[in-house]
Amino acid sequence: MGAAPDAKVTQIPPPRDSFSDCSMSVGAMRGFAHLLICAAIACGWAAAQAAPGARLEQGIEQGIEQRIDQLSVQLEQDQARLRAEQTEIDALKAQLAVQVQAVQDRETVDAGKIDTQHQTKVASGSRFRVTLSGLLLMNLYGNAGTVENSDVPNLALAPAAGSTGGDVGATVRQSELGLRVSGATLAGARASGEILADFYGGFPGYLDATASGLLRLKIARGRLDWSHTSLLFGVDEPWISPLSPTSYASLGTPALAYSGNLWTWTPQIGVEQRWSLGTQWRDTLRLGLMDPLSGEFPARTTVRKPEAGEVSRQPALEVREAVGRELFGRDFTLGAGAYSSRQAYGFGRSVQAWAATGDWNLALTPWLDFSGEAYRGRALGGLWGGVGDSVVASAAARTDPGTLIAGLNTAGGWGQLKFHLSPTLEFNAVYGLDNPFTQDLRRFAATQSTNPFDRNQTALVNLIARPRSDLVFALEYRRLRTVRLNSGANTAGHVDAAVGVSF
Repeated sequence: MGAAPDAKVTQIPPPRDSFSDCSMSVGAMRGFAHLLICAAIACGWAAAQAAPGARLEQGIEQGIEQRIDQLSVQLEQDQARLRAEQTEIDALKAQLAVQVQAVQDRETVDAGKIDTQHQTKVASGSRFRVTLSGLLLMNLYGNAGTVENSDVPNLALAPAAGSTGGDVGATVRQSELGLRVSGATLAGARASGEILADFYGGFPGYLDATASGLLRLKIARGRLDWSHTSLLFGVDEPWISPLSPTSYASLGTPALAYSGNLWTWTPQIGVEQRWSLGTQWRDTLRLGLMDPLSGEFPARTTVRKPEAGEVSRQPALEVREAVGRELFGRDFTLGAGAYSSRQAYGFGRSVQAWAATGDWNLALTPWLDFSGEAYRGRALGGLWGGVGDSVVASAAARTDPGTLIAGLNTAGGWGQLKFHLSPTLEFNAVYGLDNPFTQDLRRFAATQSTNPFDRNQTALVNLIARPRSDLVFALEYRRLRTVRLNSGANTAGHVDAAVGVSF
C-alpha cells in the first residue's frame, strides 16, 4: 500500500539529555577559569614588568640629581676660578700701566742719548776713533760750621776766633774733561784708553782765583782686552776699593773721603782674568802693582821727591776677586781684596802697611740698591785711611834717627742705599766712618800733643734728577762729625745744589 500523496510528515526533535546540559555548563566554567587564570597571569606579568621599570626610573632620577649636584659644584669652582683670574688680570693691568710709564720715561732718556750721539767727532793723529766727553758742573753750596775745605768738605774743625760759623759760595772747578780712544789691536787684543781731568788742582796766584782752578790729571787708564784676560795700566783708583758713594757735590774728592772710603789716584799696572760661572754668574780676578804712596804732601812743587813707600824700593801689591751677575738690569757684585806695602823712614825704621777689604754692589729689588765697602788695616794714609795718617811717632822730627815710628791701625767703611724712584730720578742715603785706633794715637806723648784725629763720620742724603742723558740736577745735604783725641767732637753741615751738562 502506498501512502497518500497529500499526507504531511512531521519532524519530532529528539529529547534533551540532562547530562549534556551539565557537560556544557562545566565547559563554560572551565573556559571562564582559564580566562581568570590568564588574566591573573597577565596582571602578574605586568606587575613584574612594572617593578623594574619603576626602579629604573628611580635610578635615572637619582643619577640626574647627582649629575646636577656635580655640575653645580663645578660651576661654583669655575666661578671662583674666573674671579681669581679676573683679580690677576686687574693686577696685570696695573703692572702694565706702570711698565708703560717706565717705557715712556726710558724713551725720554733714550731721546737724550740719541741727541748726544749727534756731536762732532774729534780728529785724531792716528786712524783710531777718539771721543771727547766732559761735564760742565756748577755747585752752589753753604756751610754751617767750620770745615777744612769749603766747596768739598771732608772734616769738621773747631771754629776760629771771630768766625761767623759758616759760609756760602759757588764753584765750577769740579767740571771734568775726558778723552777716550779705542780701536787698536795687538796680538788679538783690543786696545783702549781714557784720560779724565778736572780743575781741582789748586788755585792760580792772582786776585779772586778761587773762582777758577788749575787743571789736574785724575785718571789715565789704558787696557788691552782679550776674550778672558786684560792688561791694565795707568793712573786709577785702587782696585781693592773700586766703589764710591753717588754724589755730584763730591767729584774733586770722592764722597766720604776720610770717612771710610779708601781711595787715591795712583799709577798701577796689572792683569785681570775673567771666568764664566754657569750661564749668569761671572768671576773676576785682578792682580797688580801700584805706586806705594804713604799719604804725604809733596816736599816740593817743582821737583818730585819720593815718599816713604817709594823709598822702600818695593811696589805695593793689590789683589781683588769678585763674583757677580746682572740682576734687574744692574750689577749684583760681591768682592774682597788685599793690599800690602812697605814704608821706609830711614835708619832701619820701616812699617808694613796692609789692608783687607770687602765691597758690595747689590741690586736688591727693581727700585733699591745697597752698596758699600769695609776695611781693616794699618798705615793707610796713602789711601786716605786713618783720617790721612799712616804712622805715629815719638817726636815731631821723623828724620831724627832717635824718633820711634809705628804704623797706625784703623778700620772703617761706608754703606749706601739707592732708591730708584723712576728711570730719571734717584734718592741716596749714605753713612761712613773712619776709626783710627785710640791706643795707637796714645802710644807716644808727642803724637798726643798734636791732638790727632780720633774718628771721622759723615752722613749724607741727596736727590739726583736726570731728565735727559746730558742734563743733571742734584741737591745734597751732608753732616760731618770729626773727633780729635784731646778736644772732643766738632760738627758741621753742608748743603750743595748742583746743575750739570754733559757732552
